[in-house]
Amino acid sequence: MAKGSWIGVRGRGGFVGVLMAVSLGACGGARGGAEGGFIGTWQGSGSATGTCDNGNEITLTLSANGTFTQGVSGGLVWNGRYCTFRASDSGDVATGETPATCMSPDASTGGMDITTYSTLTWTLSSPTEIAWDDSATVQFTANGATLFTCTVTGTTTLTKLSN
Repeated sequence: MAKGSWIGVRGRGGFVGVLMAVSLGACGGARGGAEGGFIGTWQGSGSATGTCDNGNEITLTLSANGTFTQGVSGGLVWNGRYCTFRASDSGDVATGETPATCMSPDASTGGMDITTYSTLTWTLSSPTEIAWDDSATVQFTANGATLFTCTVTGTTTLTKLSN
């Protein structure tokens, strides 16, 4: 989820602007269920850091906007601009199904960024806040060729906008 030693801005669900990606949630638990908890529209920001195969370190500023809904066959679904994630929940913690891959345009390279998540966790910290933690590999491309690949970890705080 991130973007050698350069800083980018990324939306969770893909890389947007300089860079971008997304998140997910759960239902059930002490603070929720389908009527509350993770279900609703969320917005937030955070950061991601990591290292790239070209020897550079990377730091990203992350932004996230999306909606958690109840899955048709249970669990939760996060719908963001470039990614849709499925998750199972246990109380106030939702765990995303991985690996999960998203593609998004990268304005800085003119190519596509391919983000493959190896972990996705959303923790309901309060009725209006979620801590979203993940780890991923991001492949930066231009003109159909890979420029470099980075392994990153990120944390985003989401605030509930509406149910």
